[in-house]
Amino acid sequence: MIKLCILVPKRADLTLDEFKAHWKDIHGPLFSSQAEVKQYVKKYTQVHSTGESLDQFPVAPFDGIAEIWFEQMEDINKVFASDNYFKTIAPDEALFIDREKILWIYATENVVIS
Repeated sequence: MIKLCILVPKRADLTLDEFKAHWKDIHGPLFSSQAEVKQYVKKYTQVHSTGESLDQFPVAPFDGIAEIWFEQMEDINKVFASDNYFKTIAPDEALFIDREKILWIYATENVVIS
């Protein structure tokens, strides 16, 4: 199983609450409704920043992490290179994400504590 972790920064003109509301209430259902997503995505979670920090620990310049599981690497492009992605998902992302600052991590999980 491949886990795609996308480090997501909000657009500078949005508050954290506006960003989280759009991601959760609009983008999540929109993304999940796409045919390719239904076929190839095994699990999708959104990790939303609380906006809080502790003095001794630096805070990453991201406002959330999308975690998306796929059976194999090739399936990622079947979603993110699809016509549906470019026509429907990408335009919505531009409404709340600073797309130029997104970072992607392709990973496998090693569960230490379950």
